[in-house]
Amino acid sequence: MDRRKSTNTSANILYLEFAEQMTVFANTGCNKLTGQAILREDYISIDINNSDVASCSAKQQNVDLLLRNVLASAPTISIDSERNLILESAGTLLKYRLKDWVR
Repeated sequence: MDRRKSTNTSANILYLEFAEQMTVFANTGCNKLTGQAILREDYISIDINNSDVASCSAKQQNVDLLLRNVLASAPTISIDSERNLILESAGTLLKYRLKDWVR
């Protein structure tokens, strides 16, 4: 798995990237995060171990907090028929378009 992206209204690109050895890189539209993922049967556990601390709008801070909470909560993980990566936890669903950057 490689980069999955979506966009928000401020034109910042939100992404979630899985690299070698399940290292995770994310952009919340406000801050950039790095961490380590462990994939289980139908859920993923992501431990965020590094983060930027940027000055962001209230809306961007809300998106940042939402993404952090979902990633920290061991969300269920799936891929739908349209090749979207779905992370779901406590009624929150995040959808990323699958895109493989390896050519």
